[in-house]
Amino acid sequence: MELKVGEYKLPEVISFNFEELKTELLARTKHYETVIYTDDDIKTARSDRADLNKLKKALNDERIRLEKEYMVPFKQFKAQIDEIIAIIDKPTALIDSQIKEYEQRKKDEKKEQIKAVFAEAALPEYITLEKIWDESWLNSTCTISRVKEDLKTLAYRDAQAMESIKTLPEYAFEAAEYYKQSLDIAAALAKANELARIAKAKKEAEAKVEIVEEIPASEPITEAEVEETAEVVRAWIKFEANLSESEARELAAFFRYNKIEFRPIK
Repeated sequence: MELKVGEYKLPEVISFNFEELKTELLARTKHYETVIYTDDDIKTARSDRADLNKLKKALNDERIRLEKEYMVPFKQFKAQIDEIIAIIDKPTALIDSQIKEYEQRKKDEKKEQIKAVFAEAALPEYITLEKIWDESWLNSTCTISRVKEDLKTLAYRDAQAMESIKTLPEYAFEAAEYYKQSLDIAAALAKANELARIAKAKKEAEAKVEIVEEIPASEPITEAEVEETAEVVRAWIKFEANLSESEARELAAFFRYNKIEFRPIK
């Protein structure tokens, strides 16, 4: 079955006085490029514009008329082809639906096979099939043997990941829990490092506070000049501390925040 198109002649070239019109219009429009209409010439300007638009409309209307005339046989041909294609589309759609049903059924069967293979792999509980699912496993080109190899590779990488986590000096538990959720060893190690960094910063901050809190008891009171108020009893205390510049600023900030007067020792 094939389409057999009978002999036909392409439409002949439509001839008209193209060169004559072109030459005349080029000369005429060149005149309009330099003409200057005064206020008294507005009526003439409108008339000239109307003449040009009239000519433009006449040319365009003729083009549209001939275009419609030329398209009549093609439109008839197109309508007939579309009618034949519609006849073809009906059984094609029926066949396509059956093929899709078959392909879906084979995918469902393969998915059950993959579930069985996954169960036999005996991976840790935190590794679920949903977490590691690879849609390419359902492709017809992917064998069950390849799925088994993928699972073996995954089991090996998981064991290596857990061993890496065990070597962490701290926060190994937190890193392991994070890894069990994400299965991303790089992210888990980064999480442990971040926790360690935060803990270190916290410890350093707490140590600075302890130094400030111990100052009143670390040195004997000398030259006490006691001042009593209704709320707090305070005394002038002389002390020295071995501090860095930044620690000294933090200590000064602590004094100011708690409204504690301080002055240099002379």
